[in-house]
Amino acid sequence: MRQRLIVLGYLALFWLGVQVVIRALFLLYNLDLTEQLSTPDILRVFLNGLKMDMSLSGYFLLAAGLILTVSLFFKNRWSYFILNSLNIFLIVFCTLLASVDVELYRHWGFRLNNAPLFYMESAGSAALGSVAVSVVFKLLLICGAITIVFVFLYDRLVTPRISALEPGKKTDSMVLLVVCALMIIPIR
Repeated sequence: MRQRLIVLGYLALFWLGVQVVIRALFLLYNLDLTEQLSTPDILRVFLNGLKMDMSLSGYFLLAAGLILTVSLFFKNRWSYFILNSLNIFLIVFCTLLASVDVELYRHWGFRLNNAPLFYMESAGSAALGSVAVSVVFKLLLICGAITIVFVFLYDRLVTPRISALEPGKKTDSMVLLVVCALMIIPIR
């Protein structure tokens, strides 16, 4: 059980780190707007963002905790494959959203929400036609680079701990389920 709690701890640090780096990259990408902020304002961006980062990480840790709990009941390693696959998918998904978000903010002045979906629905292919190929290429490069770095870090920091997990006792599942239930605290 201790090993699984350590894995959850590493995942928590990893996902909080990912969100902080994404926020820093957002500020760097929009440097012309960031320069208008004072140092205390920039610190507030990170402190206020930490609440959202903890919430998002809570959702990710809840899923990981449930997978780790289920892994106690099976001798094979399919649950570790699922856990690694889930986290890699989330890395790709988060970096893709962040890459789109930095460019949309530059044009629309607000962060990514459901407004682009409504815009795409009403404007159709004309909306996609207004995007310059160079912007798409730049965003794909950014997304690819960030994804590679995060997957590399995940592979170095978290995967070895997941691979080292040994079969646990089924009674440990109660503790892991309590930890999963406690994820409601950062989620809220």
